[in-house]
Amino acid sequence: MSVQASVETDESSRSWDEVTPFDRHYVNAAQQLVEVHLASQSLGLEVLENLIPRSTGFYHAWRSQFERLRGQEVLLVLGMCRLLDGVPCLVPHSCYTEEIVACMERLPKQKVLIIDLRKECRRSGICDEFPNGTNCDSFTKQEASKLVMATAIEIDIASRHFDITIKGVMSFSACWAENWQGLLEADRMLGTNHLQGVPHTHIDEHLGHLGKSPMCIATTVKLRCKSDAFKRMSRQLSSVIGFHEDVVYRAF
Repeated sequence: MSVQASVETDESSRSWDEVTPFDRHYVNAAQQLVEVHLASQSLGLEVLENLIPRSTGFYHAWRSQFERLRGQEVLLVLGMCRLLDGVPCLVPHSCYTEEIVACMERLPKQKVLIIDLRKECRRSGICDEFPNGTNCDSFTKQEASKLVMATAIEIDIASRHFDITIKGVMSFSACWAENWQGLLEADRMLGTNHLQGVPHTHIDEHLGHLGKSPMCIATTVKLRCKSDAFKRMSRQLSSVIGFHEDVVYRAF
């Protein structure tokens, strides 16, 4: 099963030191994003899709997921950045995020929707020596506020046009420790209320760091760290998705 997003962008040709396509297009973000939201309320999906440039990754990055999950209840997983080649790609899963999604969907009737705060990969240091980059660029407050609003609108599009219901939320990494309340406020401000009162748990670490296992340590130690991390996650997710923590852990 693969729900790899097919997104036409200019990532391969542009300089990664430039402003992102999202920031370039949504200069007056508050007004422009509200206009997108109003269009979503009154126009058909095809017209709406044509209003949102594919190069920004906004909405288009998750469309294949929305289609896959049409009419279903989901656990919403809020992450930081899309992977360099797009997310999610559940088979084969190549990082903790994707592994968790694949595991959660082993549970009866459990479906998972991933939406990242950034709408494109923002790995820095991409070069011949490090084709996958070395780390992710940090957020500015201005960038984060735009992306939080965009995420709230994406969630509303999922509900309004694809009949997706969010029954629980798991967020991870520092970006959501700082911006979760902002997303709740954006959800209220837009009058959508998809997240109000929905069970939520936050994982402090980036999922790729959950095992706290440096590359140099033995494989057996890495596996133990990973197992401990998934036990902690199982406890946190239990109350959010309604399965006993032992059942959640067995899915991992």
